[in-house]
Amino acid sequence: MIAEKTKLNKLSKAKRILLIEDDPDISLIVETYLKQAKYIVETANNGIDGLNKALSDDIDLIVLDLMLPKLDGSSLIKELRKTHDTAVIMLTAKREEIDRINGLELGADDYLTKPFSPRELLARIKAILRRTTVNEEIDLGNLKLNLNSRTAKINDKALELTTLEFDLLFLLATNINKVYQRNELLDNVWGLDYLGVDRVVDVHIYNLRQKLKASNCSAVIKTIRKIGYKLELDNEK
Repeated sequence: MIAEKTKLNKLSKAKRILLIEDDPDISLIVETYLKQAKYIVETANNGIDGLNKALSDDIDLIVLDLMLPKLDGSSLIKELRKTHDTAVIMLTAKREEIDRINGLELGADDYLTKPFSPRELLARIKAILRRTTVNEEIDLGNLKLNLNSRTAKINDKALELTTLEFDLLFLLATNINKVYQRNELLDNVWGLDYLGVDRVVDVHIYNLRQKLKASNCSAVIKTIRKIGYKLELDNEK
């Protein structure tokens, strides 16, 4: 049996970061570094695709290069701020103070000048997410999850879960109806350093599903054949 050691003790480890960067080398380095820090990372290599993802996906923070093809970073922020207050960290090769000021005035939360340290970027991300993270409780039908107390309740009755079962359920619940592949669940719950087989996910999902079903939970785990799992609400409960 896998030791009850969680890789998802904080909500920030399930946060979704959108990286909009057209330099493939920088993009690969940053994406790898952030995934090692247990973030879920989406990428785009031009401003149009980046804006579409920023507007359509459940993104918690955007790392944005200002010099982008198709739509520059400044224009992207302008469009984003019309409807979204998603946190933005700018990446810029421009060292002039006026460029940084303009970016911040447009609505960016912070900036880094290239070349930069991935470690410093990670520190900035964590600082911003600490300021913006307020949702540590999730209500889904008759299911209530609390990250601080690490408790799960169905119809106000405690649901007994193992550490890994809670982490799996919380991750699925933070992104209701999102399909997770097994490797994504492994990365975010067991961690990138896990060397076991991915079938361990199936075992924990099965046990978790049985507990939810036995408690008549309105949230159910669905298997998406050959892909993975998602959590959705059963409207009849």
